[in-house]
Amino acid sequence: PSSFTGPTSDHTRGNSTGHYFYIESSLPRVQGDIANLYSNVYIHSSHTCKMQFWYNMNGANMGSLDVYFVSNANDPTLKKEDLKWHRSGDQGADWVQGEVAIGEQKQFQIKFSASVGAN
Repeated sequence: PSSFTGPTSDHTRGNSTGHYFYIESSLPRVQGDIANLYSNVYIHSSHTCKMQFWYNMNGANMGSLDVYFVSNANDPTLKKEDLKWHRSGDQGADWVQGEVAIGEQKQFQIKFSASVGAN
């Protein structure tokens, strides 16, 4: 990340040896730019489960973070993205846990979509 921005460490290890992904918001990025991260395609059993993740959105002009379930990901004509979770704006300096119920999807991908806020 740019100097003096973002968390100082990842959530899991709590030090500089861990990893996290982020969207850069400094020039040449502009408000509304989007970065997407897609999971592999998952085959789900009939059991209901949930996905938990940690996020950090700290700053006065923070953009947004969305989580989508993508069904029929391997077929562009049938592909469908359903928004399951959304946060925008400053969420504080600490890592926060997010959670999404997965339900009984047959085959799906998870898409994280982050947008750049105002500069």
